[in-house]
Amino acid sequence: MAIKHDQLSALPPELGLYILSFVDNPITLLKVGAVSRKWFELSRNEGLWVRLCKLWEFRVGADRDRCRDEPLEEMEPFAEIPMDPALEWIRGKHKGKVSEPSTVPFSYLAHFKKSYTKIIHWRNSGHLLRAHQLPMASTVTLRPPPPSPPRSPARGTTSSESSVVTSLALDSEWIVVGLASSRIHIFSAHTGVLARTLVGHEAGVWCVALISAGGKRTHSSRRREGPELYHALPSTLRAAVGLDDEEDVTPPPSDPGTSEPYSYYALEPQSSPSFASHGWGQPNALVVSGGCDKVVRVWDVISGHCIYVLRGHTSTIRCLRTLHSRSVAVTGARDGTLRTWDVQRGAEGHVLEGHEGAVRCVDVNGIRAVSGGYDACARVWDLDTGECIHVLRGHFNRIYSVAFDGERIATGSMDTSIRVWDAETGHCLALLQDHRALVCQLQISRKHQLLLSGNSDGGVVAFSLSSRDGDGVEELMGRVPALASSSVTAVEGGKMKQQKEQQNVSSNGHLEPLKSKRTLVKDTSHDSDGLLSVSSRSSSSSSISRPSSPALSHRAYTSIYRILPNSLHAHKSSITSIQFNARFLLTSSNDGCVHLWETMTGRWVRRLSGKGVEGWDGPVFKAGFDYVEREGGDEQGVIEERGKGGDGDGEVGE
Repeated sequence: MAIKHDQLSALPPELGLYILSFVDNPITLLKVGAVSRKWFELSRNEGLWVRLCKLWEFRVGADRDRCRDEPLEEMEPFAEIPMDPALEWIRGKHKGKVSEPSTVPFSYLAHFKKSYTKIIHWRNSGHLLRAHQLPMASTVTLRPPPPSPPRSPARGTTSSESSVVTSLALDSEWIVVGLASSRIHIFSAHTGVLARTLVGHEAGVWCVALISAGGKRTHSSRRREGPELYHALPSTLRAAVGLDDEEDVTPPPSDPGTSEPYSYYALEPQSSPSFASHGWGQPNALVVSGGCDKVVRVWDVISGHCIYVLRGHTSTIRCLRTLHSRSVAVTGARDGTLRTWDVQRGAEGHVLEGHEGAVRCVDVNGIRAVSGGYDACARVWDLDTGECIHVLRGHFNRIYSVAFDGERIATGSMDTSIRVWDAETGHCLALLQDHRALVCQLQISRKHQLLLSGNSDGGVVAFSLSSRDGDGVEELMGRVPALASSSVTAVEGGKMKQQKEQQNVSSNGHLEPLKSKRTLVKDTSHDSDGLLSVSSRSSSSSSISRPSSPALSHRAYTSIYRILPNSLHAHKSSITSIQFNARFLLTSSNDGCVHLWETMTGRWVRRLSGKGVEGWDGPVFKAGFDYVEREGGDEQGVIEERGKGGDGDGEVGE
């Protein structure tokens, strides 16, 4: 049908673009371009798609034009051998085959289409990129070099337990897996190729952390006087940790007029749930690991060499974190202490003493750390001074999980409760008692004002941390458009009900954002166990509603949904991993399944692994994803690690 009077084309282009800027649905904007040539030109304006990319949170990676030197599949047999001249020659032989970076200008429209398609694939399709079957014994045969002699299993493990995955860390480039066999595997996050096998620990590896290459150093933490191991490093390893310039080894200057280098505390980016941290400008990615041999090792990912062996703990190192943009690592051990380390210079920092039992978990933000232990206490530490700022008492049994966003601290205990604390004052803000078993997994988000928790019987509970309208959860639901879902799990009267929802599918088969958004509204009824139940009600709002749309009704520190163990898609065993972003919640369990849910509603999306899904049987000990900023935009990938035997993180036994 021809347009008799095209009012949009008659306007100045600036006004036409301003009108189209109110179109939040990308499908509608594409249909606008089919009206006429003039409308087509307006709908393809980059400014409109920049706005949509921000609305849908499709961030653009700063390294989108960088040409990566990916690990080669042909080099997998050599993954256990540190890089030497022969392997450098093999890699160099293939460098000429790597295509040069594209000179095509970056398009936000193309970036949005690609990112939108990936979100659809996450919900409805996707495929297994690569799977690695870990050997039951730690014997590795290298080809073409002669086979190395068999290596006996690590102390404290049997041959059937040597392939148990104990820890996982990943970023946009690398996937690091720690094993009970005392080895560490490093895979490419792009291709899944096994790039390195780090050999050096004399017993099982319990924790790993990944420090991404590049970045920019922020304020350096104060160092204690003591031996620094970097003086003995060869030039190649000095360069790997960013010590090739003499100015890098000089201590940071103090602030004028004070005797303390940095005596203030400011909120910083939260620690990554995937146990990766931003680098301080070093050219190579680094791995920090600890385990049953009581030592901390720092590794160069590119060469596979061990840079430092740091000694100090007298028992198994059970938890580990690295700080963003700082060369500082924090470790907690069963000897009841935490220690800080300068992983750039190979120096020991502070010894944090105070726990009366084993330290089970630790989280960091800026220059502060929070630790939880078997003495039923959590402690807040200043990593620059080594002082204990607060002692958080209230739990009646061991603390198995902590989460710290800089403002609030969440602790999960064997007493089945979660406590939320004020990080500044140390006061308890809330006691959450929605769980019926050990709370083994926690993740908190300052940006989204959410707390997600998982327990040892397979239950998952989401809590809101804010009750202000237009903030936190409400703002997130208005900012991040929802996609159509085939079903929703609603909690009504303590029972899970599966309800069908209408899918918004356009004539060309593409999914559109939901035109009627479902929100969870807190009900005042209680079930037979005295727990507050949650009911699901429908509330209409405009397509891809703005932050001013109807808000979610709830109070602070109350559950917005619960996924009960007896529901249709819930886990049937202990939760071993829990991670979420603005769109998706990923959970894994000892029941062998990995599930994907909608973060804000608790709707079940799909099963990524488990019975009837491509993969293999066995408990999932670790799972995680990375919201990757790479060439062409954001991309998400799920990593899961399986094994047989041993204790999962969600189990009580150790």
